Amino acid sequence: MKTRISLLLVILTLFWLAACSSDSEDAAPTAVPAAPAAGQPAAATSAPVNTPTTAPAQAVAPAIALSDDPKEAILAAMGAMAGRPFRSHSTISGEGFSMEITGEFSPPDAMRILTELKDSPEREIVVIGSQGWQRTGDEGWTEMAAEVIAIVNEQGGMAPNMTMLEETITGAAQIGPEEVDGVPAMLYTMTSLFDAGKATEMASEAKLWIAIDSGLPIKQEVTGGGSLTVQTIEYEGVDPVTPPLP
Repeated sequence: MKTRISLLLVILTLFWLAACSSDSEDAAPTAVPAAPAAGQPAAATSAPVNTPTTAPAQAVAPAIALSDDPKEAILAAMGAMAGRPFRSHSTISGEGFSMEITGEFSPPDAMRILTELKDSPEREIVVIGSQGWQRTGDEGWTEMAAEVIAIVNEQGGMAPNMTMLEETITGAAQIGPEEVDGVPAMLYTMTSLFDAGKATEMASEAKLWIAIDSGLPIKQEVTGGGSLTVQTIEYEGVDPVTPPLP
């Protein structure tokens, strides 16, 4: 399964975690590599920790003028998204597989990710700062390994990696106004190239809908690497991510 397509999305680490989880039948912590490879670190050990706190939900920002430059408009929308609570639902499909992922993000560093893959138990993780938990199916919650949590935080969690986006977007265009579930939006298209000049080089094409009233991304469709990812994003009524264990 090629997972680098997620780099263009705000899913980022979310999809890597899901892809790695689907490759294992046990409940060992799931690694989040910086390249499309999966590993299983040693199981976490329990230790007393302080209960983390997360920022309360924030209202959607007021109207933001979209840049006349398509790439700048896309980068500005992704940057604005990084500081706000949001919930995303993604469907990733390709030859022989289909995956559903629901994610919730509370700034600055809290996320909940639920992954559902056909014929596999659902998997869920919660990461808040330097702490993390995971569960598989009906099994109870366990703590994640510290090294896995560190990788998640290093990669920015569910927040967009702005440096990566700016470097990999090779073309962008503004298509025009188009509603998404009744919400006025501006539709953009973009092409991206990952690992240029390397054996792992992969190109992708994407559509991005940015809400006109808020300047925030509300839908994405990405094709590349043999898969199609459709993601919707909402910002209202998102509860703060809290620890599943005391």
